[in-house]
Amino acid sequence: MASGLTFFSALWGGVVWVLIHSCAPLVFPVVFGGFGLLLLAGVLELWLRVSRVVAGSGSLTVASGYLAVGGGRTLPASAIDDGTTRITMQAGARPYYDVVVSTKEGKTITAGRAVRDKREAEWIAATIKQALGVK
Repeated sequence: MASGLTFFSALWGGVVWVLIHSCAPLVFPVVFGGFGLLLLAGVLELWLRVSRVVAGSGSLTVASGYLAVGGGRTLPASAIDDGTTRITMQAGARPYYDVVVSTKEGKTITAGRAVRDKREAEWIAATIKQALGVK
């Protein structure tokens, strides 16, 4: 997924470069450049985002960041209602799954992003639930 989006973003950037240097009306390079920035943000997210999940000892800690894990969010096990998976993106016919933890207040916390294999994502969710004693 990351390499495909990187390739597409590079092509998109080439189009923006051509628009800038071809005397196209200003609105075209600005609009295409704006979409290019969104693509760049997606590329950075896919290549550089890291997460750490620690479940056990009566609490769940989820921390993430770019290149290094930052400060995390800790919840007591009693506040956790469920751990599930959901499809959040798809490349061709391959879906990618996020591992989502639901709290008893109705909020959701993403504990893992873009897991390629459904069984692995379900295993991660089940492992978190088991470590926290959630049924």
